[in-house]
Amino acid sequence: MHCSNGADFSRKSVCHESPVHSASHRPATVLPASLHSTARLPHTAAVLPVLLLVSALLLTGCSDQRKQAGRLVTEGTELRGAGRNAEALRKLSQATALAPELAEAHYGRGLCLSALDRPAEAVIALETAVRLKPDWAEALHALGTAQLKDHDPISAEQTLTRAIETDARLTAAWFARSEIRLQSLQDSAALHDLDAVLRRAPDHREARLRRARLLLESHPEQAIEDLSVLLQHDRLNTEALLLRGRAWGNAGNQQRALSDLAAACQLQPEMQVAWRERGRQLRITGDPEAARKDLQHALQLAPQDTETLFELALTEKLQGDRTEAERLLLQVLALAPEHPAARLESARLLMENEQHSDAARILAGMIEDPVLSALKPAILGDARLLLATALEQLKQPETALQQTTILLAERPHDETTRRLHAELLQQLSRSEEALKELTWLLSQRHEDAELRLQRAGLQAEIGDDTAALQDLNLILATTPEHAPALMLRASVLKSLENPVAALQDVDQLLLLPAVSSDVRRLRADLLTQLQREPEADAEYLHPDLFPQATEQILLRLIAAAGQTGGTAAQQELLDRAITACPAALSTTLQIQHAELLLEQGQLSKALTTLEQLPENERQQPHVLLLTARIQLANEHPHEAVRLLQQIPEDSRTPGILQLLADTLIRCGQNTEARQILNQLIEISPAEASPRIQRLKILTELEAWQEAEEDADVVLLNDPDNGHARLVRGMRQAQTGNTAAALTDLESDQVRKLDSTAVVWARCRCLLAAERSTQASAELSRLLQEVPDHDEARLARADLELARGNFREASADYSVLLKKQPQNAELLLKRARLLLKVGRNDAAETDLVQLLRLQPLSAEAWHLRGLARGRMGQRDVARRDLERSLRLDATNINCLFDLADLEVADGRPVAALVLYDAALQLKPDHAIGWYNRGLALYRLNRLAEAADAWTRTIELRPGLDRAWNSRAQARTALGQHSDARRDLEQVLALKPGDPQAWEHYARQLLRCPDPALKDSAQAVLAARKACELSEFRDWKLLSLLAETLQANGQPNEALTWAEQARRTAPTAQRTAPAQLARSLQNQVEGRNAAEPSTKTRTAVAPARTNRL
Repeated sequence: MHCSNGADFSRKSVCHESPVHSASHRPATVLPASLHSTARLPHTAAVLPVLLLVSALLLTGCSDQRKQAGRLVTEGTELRGAGRNAEALRKLSQATALAPELAEAHYGRGLCLSALDRPAEAVIALETAVRLKPDWAEALHALGTAQLKDHDPISAEQTLTRAIETDARLTAAWFARSEIRLQSLQDSAALHDLDAVLRRAPDHREARLRRARLLLESHPEQAIEDLSVLLQHDRLNTEALLLRGRAWGNAGNQQRALSDLAAACQLQPEMQVAWRERGRQLRITGDPEAARKDLQHALQLAPQDTETLFELALTEKLQGDRTEAERLLLQVLALAPEHPAARLESARLLMENEQHSDAARILAGMIEDPVLSALKPAILGDARLLLATALEQLKQPETALQQTTILLAERPHDETTRRLHAELLQQLSRSEEALKELTWLLSQRHEDAELRLQRAGLQAEIGDDTAALQDLNLILATTPEHAPALMLRASVLKSLENPVAALQDVDQLLLLPAVSSDVRRLRADLLTQLQREPEADAEYLHPDLFPQATEQILLRLIAAAGQTGGTAAQQELLDRAITACPAALSTTLQIQHAELLLEQGQLSKALTTLEQLPENERQQPHVLLLTARIQLANEHPHEAVRLLQQIPEDSRTPGILQLLADTLIRCGQNTEARQILNQLIEISPAEASPRIQRLKILTELEAWQEAEEDADVVLLNDPDNGHARLVRGMRQAQTGNTAAALTDLESDQVRKLDSTAVVWARCRCLLAAERSTQASAELSRLLQEVPDHDEARLARADLELARGNFREASADYSVLLKKQPQNAELLLKRARLLLKVGRNDAAETDLVQLLRLQPLSAEAWHLRGLARGRMGQRDVARRDLERSLRLDATNINCLFDLADLEVADGRPVAALVLYDAALQLKPDHAIGWYNRGLALYRLNRLAEAADAWTRTIELRPGLDRAWNSRAQARTALGQHSDARRDLEQVLALKPGDPQAWEHYARQLLRCPDPALKDSAQAVLAARKACELSEFRDWKLLSLLAETLQANGQPNEALTWAEQARRTAPTAQRTAPAQLARSLQNQVEGRNAAEPSTKTRTAVAPARTNRL
């Protein structure tokens, strides 16, 4: 009775669960909500069996204590049925205290504790109930539920298994165990449990939904059946629609998939996974634009969803946007580093980019992932296939074969895997196995000529010539000029003792564009087989075939050569044989052969030839030397050193010593090399070669003084030797002989040996020689190679500052100041530069920092005053400049700048005092004299101003503004002729300056001296000014109009006056407008006067004559 009622209770509670985890994303040991509800929410129907049981116990005539316990159980069960678990627990606890052997009391108490979220205590109570009644299936089920809730899934599974074994009809136990098995990745076992549930309860919706999730990837058709059953009862079940859409897609029916997914999206627009899945199916159907829209909508619903990002990456790749696809994949892996599909796709992209090692590393990690093996077998298979391909590209066929073997066990009908498997077997010379694979592939693809040719080659390799011939005949029947098939068939026919037919195939091959030596060798062998020796010999002597001749063929050819051409022909042939044929010759010939092979660069053959010598011969000095030379050519210098050092010292000739020294240098053993070179130099002091070697070592050590002797000796024999010239140039640079040093350091021979020290020395010499362009280029090159070379950067900054390349200089100073922010010299230099380019605020910032470091720096106070003055801060600027002069009264530039400040501040008298003081210290300061003239001009001391500007012109004749200013002063003094000459000098200095022509025109137009006034020349000068300004300056246009008016050309003057009025800004149109009106009146008056004159002329010509 207890058993059946308990089972009903469990089944009813489980039927209301709503699982939320899918098969691919489930936590390891989290208690399912359905199992929680099983323990917490007992139904009233389950209370009655317990009440009946307790009543029966009371009627059996037990003791009063047991009767009291039975009543407490009855009351507790009723309370638990009403959801009053805390009260029920008190009753049931009293019952267990009165009757500890009463299993029902412990069972009820365990259910209450579980409902009150006290799983550990519930487990203890239910274990007691089960101990008292071992075969009570409902108690076992409740215990398993409590154990799972207590985070003990292993014990829970064992307990539920006991419950099922006790009563296989207990559906809830089957269902609960399936959840545990899903969480522990036992998909097959979970599927078995769900099958059991649905056999006993076909209407169990959650079990059917869970089974559909499990079958979704592996058996989509069965998943569709389960989901269709669910949708018959609930057509609005969006989860079922979503899952069935995925199942249809997995089954290859994208149209039905899209139909279900569209319904899911319509029913629940906020369901992000439905939009994502529909986007995936649209991508599969080849509609990337629609797929992108759905996926982007899904991404709006869940911006961090890795599956959506991954699908979008695949869509972008399908569209051809690999860059965007790679970006999205990186985003996926940043959010979920273990995302299997993204890892696989990133590996595939690496493979496409020929990055096989990186791809193999990713794929190997995926294969070793146990979670991936359990959850994503399809992705695992794809990863394994891709890994095999990568390993094959990396020349690791054995490792690749392991992967294809595992994959074929899972995918026996995968043609791609079988093709790769066959290729790997063939690479490993496992022909029989490869043949089986190719035969299977041909059973699927009968028309594949390349597969058939591959199988024919394998058949020939294992001696099955008849089968190979059948395959080759099939290929050549459809493609008669298939060169590989013709070649292979000729070889097969030769093996089948049919040389005539084989020769026909070979002759057909000779008609094709490219003929390989293999074809000629086969033809020669066939001709020999047919006893056509002269023709065969001709083939063997062909340049493509002769190097492959065997010893027997060589003997025959030498004999034939002796018969036809004598010993000379034999010697010639022997020379060819020594260089081309690996024949078993005498020891001497083998050594000569090795030497010739070495000279031709055939190093492995040369080494193989020497290795064939007996051991005692290989230890001879000349053989050791030859072997060392081969190892050197083979880029094995350490092995060459070992061999050379085996040569006894008394057998070491100068040549061997020289080679040993060279090899030691290549190995970086410079100390040992110098010892050998010292021996050579002692043997032959005048010999240049060892000294050159020693020079190389010493130049690498930058030991210029020590290398000077060697350089002198070498230069006697080779004046253009780079190392020697380098040493001489560096020594001359060290001694300050710049010109001579540059002769060597700038030579092509030395440039090939450039190092940081050499380039820096060349830069210093170029700077000393004031060759700024070359110095700048060399400094830039040095800094490109060695960005942290601060000396070079400072030198370049100073150089570019001097050359006027302020931006480059500023950049270099800034780099240096980042490293040395407290370097006063750098701050001062950058401040000077910033002042030059007009960045006065930035210069002030540097100078403020500099004055914190050096408060007594007169130049810093001077420059800060200059910067502040330029920014209009005249009072503080004056204080800074005065502070500078207190620190250094002889600071001429500061005196001039303070004087300029006084002029700008409207105090020319004070400025004159300062100018005089400065000019007394530096009387040849042209700009000082010029500015002094400006101050005098402001004081209307015109003659003195003109004298000051005359002094300026004497010091700097090319200063056009001095000529122009003196012209203004002379004009004011009435010295118009001198003023005109000054303006003409300005034109000579700046012929392209519109203002210069303007001043000249005004001088000619307004000069009060009639002898100097020249309106015609004024017109020309004004027109020139307009041309230079491209007729855009209204003032110059007005001037042109004035000169034309003065020259008696009012009509043309009116035209230019109107042009000036139109060109002038609105606020400045008054003057040109007045000029235009004046000219208009003049023209109109002149036009009005002309008709009356004509009339008078007609009436009284005599009077006209008198006028």
